[in-house]
Amino acid sequence: MATTLRDIAAACGCDTSTVSRALRGDGRLSADLRDRIIATAARLGYRPNLAARHLVTGRTRTVWMLSGGLEAPTDHLPAIAAASHLRGRGYDLLVAVHQGDREGHDRLLGRMRQQVCDGAIILASHLDQDSHALVALAATGFPIVFVDRHVPGIPAPVVTSANKAACAGLVAAAAAAGAQRAVILFGRRNTVDSERLDATHAALRDHGMVADGRGPVAILGQDEQVIRRIMDQQGIHPCMIGVFDRWTGPAPQDCTVVVQPQDFTSMAEVASDLLLDRMEQHVAPSGKHEIPCPAAIRIG
Repeated sequence: MATTLRDIAAACGCDTSTVSRALRGDGRLSADLRDRIIATAARLGYRPNLAARHLVTGRTRTVWMLSGGLEAPTDHLPAIAAASHLRGRGYDLLVAVHQGDREGHDRLLGRMRQQVCDGAIILASHLDQDSHALVALAATGFPIVFVDRHVPGIPAPVVTSANKAACAGLVAAAAAAGAQRAVILFGRRNTVDSERLDATHAALRDHGMVADGRGPVAILGQDEQVIRRIMDQQGIHPCMIGVFDRWTGPAPQDCTVVVQPQDFTSMAEVASDLLLDRMEQHVAPSGKHEIPCPAAIRIG
């Protein structure tokens, strides 16, 4: 049978309210009494009822991270960093994966509304862009922070890479490699894609380059598989490839690959701190927080 507060109170010769205060670290109790109660609780193998404590305090000391999957670095690296950072602040991170399933996605957001956690870090997917469940969750004032991608119109902070500067760096590297035009593979699938597309076009204009026409070409995108497929389908032999996050294998012949990493650790840590501010101090920071990208890596 589990040890209760009443068992500890009987062993210490005090009432249960005093035991409860001692286990919460109430400074109004004498240090001797508090230490004696804590030692007795440990000796009797007392384990607090977290469900009951949640009912009293309204806190679970847990944070959820909502993600479409864990395969890509944009998903699992923030999860690893946030878990470590939050653990140091006395919180546990639980990763909730919906794998692109609308019903599962909405069910997870509905559970957040039921306060199964104290706040959430959201790695926004295409399902979030028109999610009534997410809008309803945000309307309750439930603490959320977006990492990397976000949903416009929802009053929550977003922590993302300095995408404009990163794209300008890739275009500058393309110009230095002798490229006169570029094939741009950024689209408008989400906020990050759109920002990179606009920034790349602006940087091309600054360097006098075009997105079509003749001459040595650079391919700029964020997905290695898409870049390789375009090269094969269109027979393009670029002098430079600019890509975010990773490139596997060597560079194509007579081509330089410039890989622009992102600092997911810093993004996740800043997002965690913003979320904790919202949860613990009831402040509602908003706006975009940009994290500089590390130095680009050259292959070939």
